[in-house]
Amino acid sequence: MLQVPFFRNTDFSDIRVRIICFEASIGNANIVLLIFLIGRLLFKSWYWSDRLNAFKSIYLCSIGGFIAIHIEMTALDANRWSYSEIMPTIPLLGVGIIPVIQLLILPYVSYKIADKIHSLTERRMDR
Repeated sequence: MLQVPFFRNTDFSDIRVRIICFEASIGNANIVLLIFLIGRLLFKSWYWSDRLNAFKSIYLCSIGGFIAIHIEMTALDANRWSYSEIMPTIPLLGVGIIPVIQLLILPYVSYKIADKIHSLTERRMDR
């Protein structure tokens, strides 16, 4: 929802824009799940995201960024959306920096939060 001003024709008072934002949130959650499942295959463990190290953190950020760039390029080519004048773009790619940064950060932060919750839960169960 914070990204709305960076896209053209997005008046948040319009219910259709709210629905699009909701769909995007569901899409982001599915992307984080997809990244987890790919990590499961890559690291050969369901618990690969516990206690993230540098390599796993780089994986999370790079795959998130790659997926974001792909989504943005595909959506722009299909005229699904366009950017307002205030959206900074990545040179040569022409995609918005803000949605790319979002998916660079979102998976990492999501798994760090999950790891923290898991650690707290383990400590409580050990008592």
